[in-house]
Amino acid sequence: MKRLLLLIALLASLQCRAQSQLVNQQEDSLVNLVAWFCKGDSMRYAVESVSYKVDGKDTTVQSHVEEDILLTVLDSTSKGYRIELTSMPRKATLGDSKGFLKGGDAHEWFATLFHPAKVIFTTSDVGEVQNIENWREIRDDFHKKMKPLLDSIYANTPGMQDIVPRKNLESLLLLTTSTEENIRKGLKVLSLLFDMHGRQYKLGNTPIDGLNGYNSKGSLTAGYGAYEKEDGWDDDIRLFSTIQTVLTLEDLKPLVGATVGMLTKEDIGQEVEKALHENMKENLTVTDESEFYYFFNGWPCSMTQSRIAGYPGYQKVKATNATWTYRAWKASAQEPEDSRQSL
Repeated sequence: MKRLLLLIALLASLQCRAQSQLVNQQEDSLVNLVAWFCKGDSMRYAVESVSYKVDGKDTTVQSHVEEDILLTVLDSTSKGYRIELTSMPRKATLGDSKGFLKGGDAHEWFATLFHPAKVIFTTSDVGEVQNIENWREIRDDFHKKMKPLLDSIYANTPGMQDIVPRKNLESLLLLTTSTEENIRKGLKVLSLLFDMHGRQYKLGNTPIDGLNGYNSKGSLTAGYGAYEKEDGWDDDIRLFSTIQTVLTLEDLKPLVGATVGMLTKEDIGQEVEKALHENMKENLTVTDESEFYYFFNGWPCSMTQSRIAGYPGYQKVKATNATWTYRAWKASAQEPEDSRQSL
């Protein structure tokens, strides 16, 4: 349990992303990821997320979620776009809440709980997400779902109250959904599809160093080419990145302490810190990889993102993929409507 608490706290605290800056290069050496959408455009995606842990020779799937996402452009102006995201769940397999602290994954449980059926958001003229119009509705819906889940967890998990007092967990969950900014951070699919928009990327391979102030290194490769020749164009965009971050015991202490301190009783927090010193003999490594394809007009095509975090003998893995299944573009100079499968 100590190792699980430690890794949950780490993964909840660490936000490690490839932040590519605008670069001063000749225009023909840049890849510009810009949205060229039209009112009435729509895209449908099949989204699959899986999370599992590897403990020695044992591999345990902790969650497996599949859904369809429909994006529809409600309005298009010179200042940007207004888009509706509709989620249609197909499959959700989660760890048993009765084993919440033993084999369950708190992060996955609550990420799935925070899963609005509809999101209305706005972007800039280049596709950067700016506002979540219905964030209050999303917040209120989350709060309604939160109570019965917590009732089940605390009723079926002996000793849960002694480790993580319910009022502490409720307060943290309420805090994470208290503002529009926090709501936006929690919308992982939205981040997957649009986080890279509105930037220029140097053509070819660019080293990435020093992410978040930790010992990190990696690279971002930008270029042109279709994900699949029969469904794309030569001026479609590709972005690939790999980032490896190594965290020492000194790096981990404030990350774990901040999260565990908010959730647990004081003596439990001290126990976790002690366990950290006793069990973390190796540096912890976090590897983030992404493989993003976009159509020539900025619509996401196929998006794959994964994270492996752990140390020898114990790892936590999470991977998400979103691939288009239907597209209808109202004013495209190229193919206006297409489907990869029957609807």
